[in-house]
Amino acid sequence: MSRVRKSVGGRGSPGGAEDIVYYDSDPVEAKGKAERIPVWVAVEPRARVGVERGHDAPLVGRAEEVDLLVDALARAKRERSPQLVTLVGVPGIGKSRLVYELYRSIEKGGELVTWRHGRALPYGEAVTFWPLAEMIKA
Repeated sequence: MSRVRKSVGGRGSPGGAEDIVYYDSDPVEAKGKAERIPVWVAVEPRARVGVERGHDAPLVGRAEEVDLLVDALARAKRERSPQLVTLVGVPGIGKSRLVYELYRSIEKGGELVTWRHGRALPYGEAVTFWPLAEMIKA
């Protein structure tokens, strides 16, 4: 097995490549496959929390909302008690982007942070506690 960290991405890369650091491993023979298949060994996460990525555009006019999220996290650390933050808004208003910005501030801090987040379904019956159920299952 090669002990070189693999920067993976694109065709032929393991799933979750943007979230996990992998080492190369020797290709293996697999039943039903004509050729040996590539194998990687998952080593460690690239990030401490999983959020949607891919926001390259600068965040404009939302500093107050980001500060509120960062302050809630600081309060949770300081008081050693959980904090609940609810983001509500119409589709496309930037809820996921705010979560991403909180994620970025956590990554800059270099400290291990555990968080849970849930998403509400936009339709159906009995969805009131869906986000809470997602957090408990995580």
